Amino acid sequence: MMAPMTRTSIRPKFTRVWVGSFYVTLLMLINEIGGIPIAFYAGFLLERRYGLSTERFSAWLRDQVKALAIGLVLACAAASILYAVIRWSPEWWWALAGLVFAAIIVGLTQVAPVWLLPLFYRLKPL
Repeated sequence: MMAPMTRTSIRPKFTRVWVGSFYVTLLMLINEIGGIPIAFYAGFLLERRYGLSTERFSAWLRDQVKALAIGLVLACAAASILYAVIRWSPEWWWALAGLVFAAIIVGLTQVAPVWLLPLFYRLKPL
C-alpha cells in the first residue's frame, strides 16, 4: 500500500540543488568571515608595509568580493555535480567524480586566463 501523497512529498528536483547551494554558501561565508583578518593582514597590510603593493583598500576589498562570488558559483556547481554523480552511481561515485572534476579542472585551466584573469587585472597587449 502506498503512503498518502502530501504537499511535502511532491517536491521539484531542483530543491536539492537549492538546499546544497544554501549549505555551500553558508559554509563559504563562515570560512570567509573567519579568514578576513588573516587575508587583510597578509594580503593588504604586509604588502603595503614592504612596498609590494600600492593598491587601495577599496580595490583590495572589491577583489576579495569578486573572488568570493566566483568561488561561490564554482563551489555551488561542484556540489551539485558531486551530488548528482552520487545519486546516479552510489557505488562508483568517487571514480566518476574524480574523472568529471579532472575534466573540469583541465577546462578551467584553459579558460581562466581568458575569462577570470581580466576580472582582477588590467591586461594590455605586449
